[in-house]
Amino acid sequence: MQREIEKVDDLLNADGTLKNNGFSRKMLLKYNKEQIRKKKRIREWDKYVISDYRYNLTLKIANYGKVACLFASVVDMFDESGAVNSSRVYFPKAKQFMAETSFRGKTSFETKNASFSFEVANGKRILKGNFKNFFEKDGIKSDLTFDIVVDDIRQDGVAKTFLFKNKNQFCYTHNITCMPASGVFSFKGKQIELGTNAMATLDWGRGVMPRKTIRYWAALQAEVGGHTIGINLGVMRGDKADASQNMIFLDGVGHKVENLRVFVRRENKKREYLRSWTFYSSDGKVELIFQPSVDVKAPKHGWFMLSDSHHVFGRFTGTLILEDGSRIKIKDLNGFAERTSVLW
Repeated sequence: MQREIEKVDDLLNADGTLKNNGFSRKMLLKYNKEQIRKKKRIREWDKYVISDYRYNLTLKIANYGKVACLFASVVDMFDESGAVNSSRVYFPKAKQFMAETSFRGKTSFETKNASFSFEVANGKRILKGNFKNFFEKDGIKSDLTFDIVVDDIRQDGVAKTFLFKNKNQFCYTHNITCMPASGVFSFKGKQIELGTNAMATLDWGRGVMPRKTIRYWAALQAEVGGHTIGINLGVMRGDKADASQNMIFLDGVGHKVENLRVFVRRENKKREYLRSWTFYSSDGKVELIFQPSVDVKAPKHGWFMLSDSHHVFGRFTGTLILEDGSRIKIKDLNGFAERTSVLW
């Protein structure tokens, strides 16, 4: 069952429990966080993945309660290399600005060595920031800076509520792929201009999460034969909602996909993230093999938060089926998949 939310409403009831259960193609539910009782358990993040024919730039601002975090990674698909770093503030006293919607407002934070700002206004998403001493090689340090404009064009995304056994826990996400992007960033002392085919994917999340959270998320954004093709695939352990967050996008129009199964190859019971992944949906609309190239392992956040996060970049090959039955064959399209396990 894929229950679609079609009317504007509040996300939460007056007692902080989830009021609406399902998915929507636009963000229709208001994140009325004032109803949350255990505010120390709130977890919030804004994450962008900007990709062109060569580079993948990931930028994230997160509020994890006892820690505020700025995260960035750069992956070069030509030489299959990657760099990752994060800057954290434990028990932050300075106010962290986290927008209460994904379609307007400003999310920003500043630490001792990094400052990120994501602002949505006038049909644009403006991403600006800097990260001092982001990358170090042979004793030489270099900064990461970015100034990127994402066109917030009118297109489908997938907004999804996650419902858990504990009625006081929930998660609300909004994902959009294939948003045109332009701008520059500096890396390893070089100023890099995004290619003309650059696109951005948004992962916006807010919630009161279970103490142990395991999430799979994968996305693809590409231009093929004059058409834009995107996918958003996700699974969160313990979710009991009447919908998935899985969707195929063709030229900005979303085509719903039912439940997903993800398989990561193992060796001696240990996941081998740089070996092939497979993705299958219960309705047969997604059959994909993901061949990884680079595993970006996120830094750990501290003693109170045990995390194991792998953000893996590579290429997708397989078949996608739209709601009208049309088949799309894809081969070696750049994308990413991640598995995150957190105890917080």
